[in-house]
Amino acid sequence: METVMILLVEDLPLLDFEQALVEAGFAVLAVVSGKKALKILSDAATTIQGIVTDKRFQEAPDGWDVARFSREVDPERPVV
Repeated sequence: METVMILLVEDLPLLDFEQALVEAGFAVLAVVSGKKALKILSDAATTIQGIVTDKRFQEAPDGWDVARFSREVDPERPVV
């Protein structure tokens, strides 16, 4: 069975979503800003199959922007 690659976008280190996703069997690429997430999602060779994102970050773009961009690139990619 293929491991699903999740992009985790979270700027608060106190919330350990990464460990929970790994324990659930996902491969996780964690970033701390919307800007970094958009860069990864812009790469045509990205292997990201799903996104878990916070809604608000200290700097723009926010999680809503990440979700909208992801849907423009791949309307079928799940975003939570």
